[in-house]
Amino acid sequence: MPFKFYKEKTPAEGETVKIRETLNNMGFSNDRIGYNEADNTVTLDGKKLMTPTYLDEENGVSYASGKAIQQSLVNFYKDSKNPIVRVSDAFSDSAGRYGISADALTYGNGTVSIGGKPLDILYIDDEGKSWAYRDAVEQSVENLAQRNQLESPNEVMDGYQKQYLTRANHLLKQLQNREEFQYDPESDPVYLAYKEQYMAEGNRASQNALAEYATLTGGLPNSAAITAAAQAEQYYAKKIADTIPQLAQRAYQQYRDEYQNDVKLLETAINMYKLAYQDAREANREERDNLNSTYASNVERDKVNREQNWKELQNNQTAEKNLLQMEGLALGNLQKQMYLKYYETLLQEQLEGEQLSNRLSQVKLYK
Repeated sequence: MPFKFYKEKTPAEGETVKIRETLNNMGFSNDRIGYNEADNTVTLDGKKLMTPTYLDEENGVSYASGKAIQQSLVNFYKDSKNPIVRVSDAFSDSAGRYGISADALTYGNGTVSIGGKPLDILYIDDEGKSWAYRDAVEQSVENLAQRNQLESPNEVMDGYQKQYLTRANHLLKQLQNREEFQYDPESDPVYLAYKEQYMAEGNRASQNALAEYATLTGGLPNSAAITAAAQAEQYYAKKIADTIPQLAQRAYQQYRDEYQNDVKLLETAINMYKLAYQDAREANREERDNLNSTYASNVERDKVNREQNWKELQNNQTAEKNLLQMEGLALGNLQKQMYLKYYETLLQEQLEGEQLSNRLSQVKLYK
C-alpha cells in the first residue's frame, strides 16, 4: 500500500515519523534498509539514504519528517536509470509523445490512475502531489497506448519508413552510384556475333576471289588475285566496323531506359510510402482524438457530479437552518439565541470541512 501524506494528515512542523516503517509502507523491504553506525546514516541497498533527525538508541529506531524522507528518496534515485518523479511531470513527458491529453491522468478515492488503471505510486506529498518511479509512469502510458492501438507519430513514421523506404533507399543509392555510360564492343555479345559472322563471310569471299583468279591463270598466284582477296576482306571488315555505332546507340538506349525505370520505381516507392504513412497517421490521429474525447467527457461528467453534489449539500443545509429557525420561534429569546449560535458554529465547521474536502478532491483529481 503506497505511503500517503494528505495535507490534513501531514505531521506538524518538526514532528517526525519512523523512517524504517515509512519506507516499509512505501514498498521497501527490511532487507534493503540498514543503518551505518560509522556516520549515523540510514542506508538503502547499502548506500547512504539520509541522516535521521532523531535516533531512539534504546529501541534502535530512527526518525525524520515525512518530507525529509521523501526528498531523500528523490535525491537517492535522481541519477539512476529509474528516478523517482512527480507523476504529473512524467505523465506529461510520456503521454505527450502519443498526444494523449492530461484528462487520462486522474485521482480519486486515494488512487492515482492512468487511463482508468491504478498506478503504483510511492507516496503523495503534503501538497497533494503523487510521486512514483518514472518507469512505472511510462509503462502505464505505454500500456494505455497499446490497449487503444495508439502509436506515437515517430513510431508510425518509422514503421512505414522501414516497410516502404528500404527499397527506395536501395534504388536511390543505385542511381547515385550509377557508372557513366561506356561502350566496349568486345564485351558486347551482339557485336561479337556480328564480328564472327562478317569475318567468316570475309574469309569466304577472299578465298572465292583467289580461286577465280587461279582459274584464269592456271593456278598461279598474281597480284590481281591478292588484291581482289584483300578487297573482299576489307569489305566485310568495314561492315564489322559499321555495326559499332549502331550497337553503341542501342546499348546507350538500354542504359537510359534502365535509368528511367529505376527513377520511376523510386518515385513509386516514395509515393506508396507517402500514401500509406498518411493513411496510418490519420487513423492514429482519429484514435488519439477519440481517446482524448472520452477522457475529457469523463472528467466533465465527474466535475458536473461534484458541482451538483455540492449544491445539493448547500441546499440541504439551508433547509435545515430554516427549519431550525422556525422551530426556534417557539423557544425563549435567550434559549433561542444560544441554540442558534451553537448550531451555526457547528454548521460553519461542517461547511468549511466540506469546502476543504471538495477543494482537495479537485486538486488531487488532476495530479
